[in-house]
This record gives sequence, C-alpha cells and structure tokens, in this order.
Amino acid sequence: MDYRIAVEKDIDFLVQSRMDFIEIGSAHLGYGFMQKSCLHYFQESFENGSFEAVIAEEDGRLAGLGMIFYYRSVPSQLNPTGWNGYITNLFVEEPFRKQGVGTELIQRLVRQAKKRNCYIIMLHASEMGMPVYEKMGFKKIENGMIFNNWEAASR
Repeated sequence: MDYRIAVEKDIDFLVQSRMDFIEIGSAHLGYGFMQKSCLHYFQESFENGSFEAVIAEEDGRLAGLGMIFYYRSVPSQLNPTGWNGYITNLFVEEPFRKQGVGTELIQRLVRQAKKRNCYIIMLHASEMGMPVYEKMGFKKIENGMIFNNWEAASR
C-alpha cells in the first residue's frame, strides 16, 4: 500500500471525493453551487496551508482517503498552541477494509498535525468506527450546541 500527501494537482479528485462523501449527486439542485464551493475551499486551503489529505493507493487504485483541516482558537490550558484539527472525509474502499488502511490514514493525519503543533484533533465517528478511534486514543465528548446561520438566513 502506498500513502501520500495530496498536492494541488489532486484538487479535482478531492472535490469529487467530498461530493461523493456528502452524498450529493449531480441531480441535486445545489450540486453546482456545492461543487464550486468545494473547489474554492481546496484551492484556498492549499494556498494558506489550512488543509491536508492523505491518499492510500494500491497499484494506482484508490484504497482510501482522509482529510484534516486546521483552525486556530484562543490558547488554553487544554490547548496551549490554540491550533485545532478536524479530521473528515475518512473512508476506505470496500476491497481494502479490515486491512489497517483506515488506521494508517488516521495515524498519518495525526502525525501531520503534530508537526504543526496541533494537539487537539476532533472528528465525528460512526458507531462502527468509534472503537477504532478509541483504541487510537480518541475520547468521546459531548457535542454541545450549534447554530446554523445558513438555515437561519434562508427563513
């Protein structure tokens, strides 16, 4: 299995992977808008270094992908650097599951984050994925609350 950090030439692939991950098909009314938003996000994120992705490939075939984006918050006792990471879009293609690919992707993303002095890393896990993340040291937390300004503006 070959693992590599995504580069700018991978942007189209990353956009399509994101669209597939969030399960928005080309027939969806907002598809074009979302696709352009993702394209802009990845272009900007490569420029400012706020994003990384690790791609797993076997014989030139996609085996898996994991993404992490970085953001800054006020430093605290829990996070003295203020740098946070959020892992998303982690998936492993069916023929490569249960072979450690997902674990390796996470470990590589965590190592990349540590290189950036980013010590708080969050993700949302499925019930099936939770035990894997817990074995790697992730802890379950309560989510709190969220305000969706997009929905509020649409009313």
